[in-house]
Order: sequence, then structure tokens, then C-alpha cells
Amino acid sequence: LANWGKIGRQTIRHLEELPSQEAYEFEPGNKRLHRLQQELLELQTETGDALADDSIELIAAGSSRLRELQILRDRLLAYFKQSGADPAEVLVLAPDIKPYAPLIQFVFGDEMPYSIAPIDGFRSNLLAQGLCLFFDLAGGSWDADRILELFESGPFRKKQNLSAEDLELFRGWMKDARVRSGWESWSDGLKRMVLALACLSPDEEVRGLDLGQAERLERLLEMIEKLRLFFDLFRSQEKRSLEEWGGKLNELVKELFLPEEKEKELFISFLRKIFSAAKKFPETLFSWELLHSLFVDFCKSDAQSYQPNLWQAVQFSSLQPGSIRPAKAIFLLGMENDAFPRKRSSGSFDWAASAPDPADSDRYLLLQAIFAAKERLSISYCHISPDDGKPVELSLPLQELKLAPLPVNSLSLQEEKPSCFWPEKPLAERKKILDLKDLAALAKNPWKFFLQKTVGIYLHEEPLFSELRCQEFELPVYTKRELLFDSLSRPIEDLLKEKRHLLPPGVFGEGAQARLEFESNEWKEKLAGWKIDPKEIHSIHFSPRCKTSRTLKEGWIEAPALRVGEIEIRGDLPGVAPSGLLLQSGGTNRSLAVRHWPLLLVHLLHFGQNKGALYSFQGSAKGAVFEIDAKAALERWIAYFFRAQESLSPLITPWIDSFLKDDFHEWSQKADEALAQEKDRWIGWVALRADPIPCQKIWEEWSAFTRETFAELIDADV
Repeated sequence: LANWGKIGRQTIRHLEELPSQEAYEFEPGNKRLHRLQQELLELQTETGDALADDSIELIAAGSSRLRELQILRDRLLAYFKQSGADPAEVLVLAPDIKPYAPLIQFVFGDEMPYSIAPIDGFRSNLLAQGLCLFFDLAGGSWDADRILELFESGPFRKKQNLSAEDLELFRGWMKDARVRSGWESWSDGLKRMVLALACLSPDEEVRGLDLGQAERLERLLEMIEKLRLFFDLFRSQEKRSLEEWGGKLNELVKELFLPEEKEKELFISFLRKIFSAAKKFPETLFSWELLHSLFVDFCKSDAQSYQPNLWQAVQFSSLQPGSIRPAKAIFLLGMENDAFPRKRSSGSFDWAASAPDPADSDRYLLLQAIFAAKERLSISYCHISPDDGKPVELSLPLQELKLAPLPVNSLSLQEEKPSCFWPEKPLAERKKILDLKDLAALAKNPWKFFLQKTVGIYLHEEPLFSELRCQEFELPVYTKRELLFDSLSRPIEDLLKEKRHLLPPGVFGEGAQARLEFESNEWKEKLAGWKIDPKEIHSIHFSPRCKTSRTLKEGWIEAPALRVGEIEIRGDLPGVAPSGLLLQSGGTNRSLAVRHWPLLLVHLLHFGQNKGALYSFQGSAKGAVFEIDAKAALERWIAYFFRAQESLSPLITPWIDSFLKDDFHEWSQKADEALAQEKDRWIGWVALRADPIPCQKIWEEWSAFTRETFAELIDADV
């Protein structure tokens, strides 16, 4: 109490000369919360037996605010059912409610009435954010990361009709075309994309860009040209009247953005102010810099309360003076040590240093919150860092309460049903034409494929510019792989002279060249050990237009599309040797085979063979050989392909070996540990949201099916 009540004591000192009368009446109760309040009020600690009830609870909520709010929603629903309380009798507080605001709207939806007050209107207005980003770009350089950020803006995406797949493709093209910042870099990069599409320059290689993507490339070029014209308009030094600027702003929004009705209000309000001022200054000319600063100030000063239901609503608010009122239940969110109490670092010239310390204010607010709760006080915090997975401590003042935290796994989360990630709904349509690229992608990482193709989730990439800066000093993995494969059929020295422009500059390029020469010799030695002639290595393009196999260009053969029942398989099969496939990736033989199984089956079906091998340059000197009825095995695998789009397949890299060879008890014991050590961000994304993993359900649904699908692989001596 001495620690938490400093602000209260200072307030009383200022008022002690005034006449006062004690008017607080404490209503004793028989719950843990009431005992805590009485101990604080009477400055004493009871020594009796600890009471066992849920009037005070501490929840360790994992590593995400989303999980914390899901737990809150479930606890609220349970509390309403148990106590019969109304939503208006509940108060939810956080040190700063702003980061929670969009998640509250997502998690609670229409399940219960709620209000958030106050929140920053700019943070929830995607049109205002998109416009501010556009004006920053217009006033600065064509930064590739910021352009991608504009593309991802909701109103911009809707207007330009961009899908998540479009954005992923654009990012890959920009990366391969080495688009950085500045219009010259963009101009050169776009030229490389066009040349790669037209195949006019063999040195310009942009992955995923072929004639089938011509329409998407055209859309990208149109967007960039439109942005360039508007950038030039708003970066020019030309002065215009307020009425002209208002018209240009209106035109900008109509051409580039398609906002929601509620998002328009802020922009329309600003336009009204401009047109109203234009009547007073009809002839005066203004620079855009002045209006830009006014627009930014106008957006960021906007504050509002999000109140879809004002009456009988759960009140969300920041923990601040005036926000605390008596309530049957009070829930405190985000009470980590770094977030609460707030800290202030001030220097000797800080004129605000004499103001009350925010930490003292927060402790006093916590004291008020404890006494404002009548029936229940619930405290939650994220006890795991989302950045590095390390433990996070509870706020130090709350540690003094010595509460035992309830771990998240012991709580019932409605949103965390296994069916959310292992659903059982059938696909509406099963395609009759399959691309080898999709077969390979699902086999390599079924969870990534499921999230992208079925759910439409594309995880945020690290900044493009950071990747390109790294590539200035090291050779990109895909470029290195292509150079090594090319070096199998020609001297590496000649190849590097021709492709010198692909290597990093200076000593970094010399180091990359030395490593390439060393690995090329290693690869050739392995080829000799496998008794494969480099001249026999090629890639196959399966095309529906081709009737008989023919040489397409050096290293490429065009072949008719394969048919398996009603399914037609098209696309490219790289790294083909007569006896098997050449792979750069490594791993155990079983894991490697599962991740390349459909490609091996297509290889066997094309050559009419029943025995094939997988040769890994990163693996052992011997290839893994399999005897297979290719057509029957591919039919089973295609059934697996469709099923893995209805439900998450357990055949991810950390689980493959154990799931296919162990019994349920052994696999379930290894499952969580294997995921914890896996670095793949797609697997980590699912694992975080499906904790605990529904092992029993996965085993029942998938074990027999996968063992039948990969019967030849399981029986093989690998």
C-alpha cells in the first residue's frame, strides 16, 4: 500500500487544511477479493487459511494479444452465464487500449455488445493511413518496401482488385528484378520484368513470370504509371488555389482508393474544410507542403469512441484517470512488466520532470481498480515474448499479490477448436487440371499450401530492401542453385565469366565464386558416384499442346501433359536424369522422399519405369531407390493432395519420420517438441494458434490414410 498509494497521499496533503469527513463504507464479503480489499484498507495481513475461489485470477495468456482477447471473451461469457450480470457491469482496462482496438472488433464481433473509448481514429481509418503513406512516398523516394505497403492497404487493394496472391507475385518479381528505391531503380526493374516475360534477354530471370502472368504484369505496370503521375502532381512545387487542391485530392481518392463508408467521413470532413476556406481565399495560391501538414495534423488529432452498442455494453478503456468506475467485474489486460507501470526517462532539461511519475500514477490506478471491483478481478498478461519466445514477467506491483497464474492450456478457448485448423468440410470443387508447381508446393510444406490456397493467408515477409541488402553481400539461394546446376554440363570457370554480373561485388563476390567452384566440384564427384552423365540431365515441360516429346531449347524437353484418370498434370519438372531426380535439399531419406514424392511419380510415369531414385546433393553419396507402381501410387497421392486442402496434413518436415513409422504414443510424445524446434514460420504460425495440438484427432483422421498413400515408401529400406 505504501508503494501503490503515493499519489493518493500527496493529494490528501494538499487537501488536509480543508474540512473533510470519511464517507467510505466497506461491505465485507467472504471471497478472496473482499479479503484483499479489507487487508489493504485496514493495513493488515490476515493469517488465516487462504480462500479458494475465482474472485481473483491471474492468467498467463501465451505470446499474443489475440490469444489474450480470446481468453477474455470466453471468461466473460462464462461469467455472464454464472452470475447473470449485464455487460454494462463489466469494465475491461489495459495500460494502452489502442493496440487492442482492432483485435477487440475481430474477436468479439456480434457475440456481445462492447464499446472502446477513446481510441485514435487515425489508427482505425485505413483510408487516412493509405493517404498519409501515399503523400510520404510522393514527397520522398520510390522506396520498394513502402510501395508494397501501399499495395497492401485495404482501400488501395479493393480499388485495384489485388489479391494476396497478386501481392506475393509482385514482391517476388520486384525482388528478382532488384527494385530498390528511386524511380530509376523502378524503371530498370520494370524493364527487366518485361524482358523476362518476352524472353528477349536470357540474363533477365524473374521467377514465376511467364506468359500466363502477362495480365498481372500489365496491371502492375498500369498501377506504377498511375502512381507516378499522381506522385509528380503532389511533389511539384507548383502552387494552386484551395479549390484546385480539393479537386485533385478528390480525384486521387477516386482513382486509387475504395474505402468503406465509415472511413470516408474523416476525408470528407477535411475536404469540406478546404472548400469552406476556399470561399474566403478564392485567389490565394498555396503549396502542397502546407496542405500536407494540415492533413496529417487533422488525421492524427481525430479521436473517437468505437461504440456499436452504447447501452448495456462491456466498456473497454485505457487505464487512466477517469476510466475507473465501480463494476461487478474488472478485467485487466496486458499487465506485463515492460508495459505496466509506465516508465519515464527524463534528462536534466526535462521541464515535465516535476510532474507526477507515470509509474506512481499507474500504481495508484491499480489500487483504485482493485477497490472498484465488487465480485471479480481478473488479470492477464502475455507471459511469452512473441519475438524470441523467452519468458516475460508479470508487472512487479502485481507480483506482490503472489497469485498463481492459470496457464493458457488449462483454459477453454472457443476459437481454439481443433476444427479451426483441422476442418472437415469438403472442397466445393476439385480441379481437373493440376500444375506440378502446386503438387511440389504441397508436398514440400502442406501447412503453407493450406494457409495460402485454402484459407488465403499470406504471412508478412521481412522488408524487401533488407533482403536485397543481404544479397549485396551474399549470393541468393535460388541463383546459387541455378548456377550449380548449369555448371554440371559446362566448366564452372566459363559459366562464372558469363554470369559474373550475378555475383556480389568485391571480396564478397570472390568468396562466392570460390564457394561455387568448390561445391561444383563436389556435385560433379557425386554425379560420377551415381554414374550419371551430365549430358543426360535436363528439365521437362509438360504441355497440353504437345503431342510428342521434342527438344525445346538447350536442357529442356517438351512432353505431352500426363493424364491420371480424369486429372491432367502440366508444368515443369526440373533436374531430371534417366534413373531419377536430382535434388539440392537434404534431410532423412524418408522425409526427402515425402517432400518430392509426386515429382518422382511423375518422372516414373513419363519414362514408363517402376524403379526410380532421389539423388540429393546435400545428402549421402548414395541415392534412395524405390520400386513403385507409379500410376497407382500417383492416383493415391492425388487423393492425398485434395484431402490436404480440406484439412492440415500431418506430413510436415518435423513430423514425417515419426508419423509414418512410430505408433501413436511415440509420435504424440514427440509432436510438440518437434514443433518447438522447427524454424519454419508457417508451421510456427499454425502451432501457436492450435495449442494444444489435437494429436488424437489428427492420428485418427490421417494415420491409416497416409500409410496407405505412402505404402511403397514405408516398405522401402530407407
